[in-house]
Amino acid sequence: MEIMSAQGTIGQDEAGQVVAHIHAGLAASESRILGGHLTPTGNIVAATVEVFIQEVCGVTLTRRYDPETEFSLFFLGPA
Repeated sequence: MEIMSAQGTIGQDEAGQVVAHIHAGLAASESRILGGHLTPTGNIVAATVEVFIQEVCGVTLTRRYDPETEFSLFFLGPA
């Protein structure tokens, strides 16, 4: 299994805990392509993963419930 791409957001919830929402595209054997969410309960890496994270200073991303969409979304705010 090879990670072809991954993108998402890393912020915090209203309690200040780190929250990551990451999507990935994976290449499996026999030319199969898989995609979906990376989860904290089971995305085992056998060797290495190269990760580049860029910090955006002066802002915060806070995840909170949005009654309009009925989802927990990231909201941009001042630092």
